[in-house]
Amino acid sequence: MNLKIRQLRAEKGIEIHQLAKQADISVQSIRNWESGKAYPTVASVEKLAAVLNVSPAYLVGWDKAKTMYYDPSNTIIKWKSPRKKWI
Repeated sequence: MNLKIRQLRAEKGIEIHQLAKQADISVQSIRNWESGKAYPTVASVEKLAAVLNVSPAYLVGWDKAKTMYYDPSNTIIKWKSPRKKWI
């Protein structure tokens, strides 16, 4: 998972402090996750996924499809995958 966070930050041009602020997570926690020293909670994975606009399953390496639709006004998450749809 450490590679996914760093990779997605690089793809989106997001600095670690920006990701931390947007996800309401400490910079040190993200550094620890990216280096493999620690692993995030499910709640933290969901926050990171929402900010990075990917599915939590993609972020942790369980799914190859990274498309996600997130509507923060309704806090509804709809997953889109080429094979399946979860709503």
